[in-house]
Amino acid sequence: MSVNFKADYKGPNSLTIKGYVNQLQQILLPVAKGVGYTVLAKSTVEQFQQPALLQVLPLEHVIQDSLYLTQKRYRQIPARYQWFVDTIKTLLSE
Repeated sequence: MSVNFKADYKGPNSLTIKGYVNQLQQILLPVAKGVGYTVLAKSTVEQFQQPALLQVLPLEHVIQDSLYLTQKRYRQIPARYQWFVDTIKTLLSE
């Protein structure tokens, strides 16, 4: 955020964290009401029920972050999840 919004972005320490949401559509509800902001894929914004309520800001500088596959320490991923791990690795290597 600081690369694209130097004057406005005060850093993560200036934000008040009040909750946790894990579903993309629920993340956009408070954003649509002007309560906060988020960084999401364009496809997520387009699938939102009321995309006209959102303001999408163009980025002057494209930023890409690394993706990490994580798991709890000292715990193996159950075998039923291995398909997902393999599929993600395959898609990202293409």
